[in-house]
Amino acid sequence: MLSLRLLTALVFLPVFLFLLFWPVPFGFLGLLVLAMGVAAWEMHALFRHRRLRVSLALTLTGVLALCASASLLPAPAVLPAALGVIVAVFLAALFTALAGADVEQGMLGAMGVVFSVLLLGVLGMAIALLRRQAWGPWWIVLLFGFSWLFDAGAYFAGRAWGRRALAPRLSPSKTW
Repeated sequence: MLSLRLLTALVFLPVFLFLLFWPVPFGFLGLLVLAMGVAAWEMHALFRHRRLRVSLALTLTGVLALCASASLLPAPAVLPAALGVIVAVFLAALFTALAGADVEQGMLGAMGVVFSVLLLGVLGMAIALLRRQAWGPWWIVLLFGFSWLFDAGAYFAGRAWGRRALAPRLSPSKTW
């Protein structure tokens, strides 16, 4: 497991840094959209596990539109575009919920879509907007670097001192 993590880091880190510091926004936008897409897929799996019907296509469309608007539009146009995307996603989710046979389940699914788009889309927008600042790429390196270091530290601390399982059904290897 550790060797796979190290191999992934050795392959992914140079690609991440190259796309982060590359002056053309499309490369990093692609990486950001890929990461947010994986996060949306994971969130969709959590909703599906709870038997909620959340539209993955609508979630991905909203998250992609928010990330792209923050990466590609001029700064004054980002906020109005983001608000437009969020309102459009809300209305599409609401229409989908009301068009279905089970309105209660549909409304829960619509709330899941809006929650996912707000959480992941705004996070993606924040990262995209931070990258556009003068020292933004360095702040992103710091942000992700600390996150990866703390994750590695938790992994090694858990392997060294962890005894009791934290949540055996969710993640059997995580310990207190």
